[in-house]
Amino acid sequence: MITNQTQGMSFEVLEILGTHKTVKASGMNLTQEGMVLDTPAERLATNKFMWLEFGLPQSQERIKALAEIVDRSPSQVKVKFKHLFPDQRKKLDAFLRANVSLN
Repeated sequence: MITNQTQGMSFEVLEILGTHKTVKASGMNLTQEGMVLDTPAERLATNKFMWLEFGLPQSQERIKALAEIVDRSPSQVKVKFKHLFPDQRKKLDAFLRANVSLN
């Protein structure tokens, strides 16, 4: 399991609910496996899975991922990536290699 993560970076995340409907959240602690959405859980859909789109911090790259909710608290939602297209996975991996906190 890769535990290196971006720390101190937050970025806009959109939960895609339909063709013209999204919910904004703030992402943080981005890893190859997932991230934390710093937003009240009740603002997001109640499904177990969600499509997310987010821009990589300090980059023009956009990533779309199918994510599974693995934990909810009153102010945060932790998600695990279930699917990223190969080109998007490469972009995410390259970004993390260049920007991770090596704790």
